[in-house]
Amino acid sequence: MSARYSFQLQSGDSRLSLPRKLVLHHLLEESPDIVLLKILGFLLLFRERLQVEPRLHDIDIRLVPHLLQLDFTDRPALWAECGECELKRLQKIAVKATEAEIWLLRESPEAAEATRDQLRKHKLRQNRYDIVGFDAGFFAELRERLQPRNEIFWLPAEFDPPRLQLDFNGIWSEGPFTHLKF
Repeated sequence: MSARYSFQLQSGDSRLSLPRKLVLHHLLEESPDIVLLKILGFLLLFRERLQVEPRLHDIDIRLVPHLLQLDFTDRPALWAECGECELKRLQKIAVKATEAEIWLLRESPEAAEATRDQLRKHKLRQNRYDIVGFDAGFFAELRERLQPRNEIFWLPAEFDPPRLQLDFNGIWSEGPFTHLKF
């Protein structure tokens, strides 16, 4: 069984061509946090041809990413995983998607740091992973407002210093996030 969440999207930047609507599905045994990480990741990393959970047509890559952008030769250019992810899976992504930016999206700075520590401890390839940890209070506020139907007005995020601003279901929210590289 799965649940469905829809998002009506608007941007405060006319150069950002967000889709008007995005529908996300998640399995009922998954936490709604995954849905929230997917939509925040989609907005934070948005670029042309960014897709949510697409099936790849590459027989060498059997994994399904949470977010993916393909280049013009249909090879992964960006690959994002939301929430906890097995190290074995992260190793496969780094090997199979050799040219892709790999992003790991977590619900707090502590979870992002723990992810970086795990990558370091298990000696995964360095200079391959960007890790984002959203402010825990900010994330908790958005979680409380998440509904089956949502409206988001998005202002493009800043990475220096890392900061998000959005109207989520009629309430303005802004906050910092952590951006780590490994």
